[in-house]
Amino acid sequence: MAEEKKAEPKVQEVEAKVKTENKPASSSTSTTANSSADSMAMASLVVGVLSICGSFCAGLCCLPIALVGIVLGILGMKSEKNKTMAMVGIGLSVAGIVIAIIMTVVGSLVNYNDYSDWNY
Repeated sequence: MAEEKKAEPKVQEVEAKVKTENKPASSSTSTTANSSADSMAMASLVVGVLSICGSFCAGLCCLPIALVGIVLGILGMKSEKNKTMAMVGIGLSVAGIVIAIIMTVVGSLVNYNDYSDWNY
């Protein structure tokens, strides 16, 4: 009877070791996925700021940059801790698109000239 009591804790120790050995393998893959999504969220924020700055200077030429920011933001939404950063990146990229369109329309209206008053 004394041998049975000694054997039970050993079995429980082995079961606990097996459970803990299996956990790091699964958590490392989720950590890699989260760090990738965190990077995407940060990249979306940076590209969103660049798209706003570029839309004032280059107008519609910055549309591809803003679209990349939106895609990175959508991929970055998978991160739980940086979800807000990804949403801000998406918002900045959309704002960059809107500003680019406005700047292009305003620029074309300001620079419009029918050249009727020119004498050749």
